[in-house]
Amino acid sequence: MSGQATLARPAPHTPVEHAPRLRKPSIRDPKLIIGVLLIALSVMVGSWAVNDAKGLSVAYVAVKPLIPGQPFTSEDVKAVELNLAGQSGRYLSAALEQGETAIALRAIGENEIIPLDAITSQANSDTRIVALPISEDLSQSIIVGSQVDLWHIPKSGLVDGGSEPKEVARGLYVSEVPGSEGAFSVGSGKIVHVVVPTTQVSAVLSAVKEEGSLTLLSIPGGLK
Repeated sequence: MSGQATLARPAPHTPVEHAPRLRKPSIRDPKLIIGVLLIALSVMVGSWAVNDAKGLSVAYVAVKPLIPGQPFTSEDVKAVELNLAGQSGRYLSAALEQGETAIALRAIGENEIIPLDAITSQANSDTRIVALPISEDLSQSIIVGSQVDLWHIPKSGLVDGGSEPKEVARGLYVSEVPGSEGAFSVGSGKIVHVVVPTTQVSAVLSAVKEEGSLTLLSIPGGLK
């Protein structure tokens, strides 16, 4: 009908969005618990690192194999920091003075910590270095640091009832071989330097003077 008022349709209800309210973290919140644990762990690790660093001691290690009876100097060792668990008094901890020499009493390998009971002063050494003329070719296994047995072969050998070869000394350490620095040869022979305990020096020198030849038998193993 004309002139009749038209009723307007009500607008659809639009829900009002409310901003989420921040809640206080609960003590049972897993994120809070994990965060606290991570902080505690970092504090513990830092404390352990500090305490561990305080336990480090200076000790000396060999930069090359040290042969029993052979002198070594400050150039043959280097200082390192290690945690020796309260055993620092057992190892070399003071630097050798310039020109000062010490003697190894036993074989000390490369990078091995040097025990005090494995070295002595040169004046107290009970070994001597002896040059041996060797006429035969050396085994390739005989190098500086090798352990060898020394045998004497009489000139007559076993011919016509000659004497048998005899062992002169056992467990000697080689300090120089032909081709190494300081080593040399005489005539067609070779000079090998070995470390001889003073108790065996007389027997070794007697064998050098006897007619015949000397030979070295390599003992498997030795310094690396």
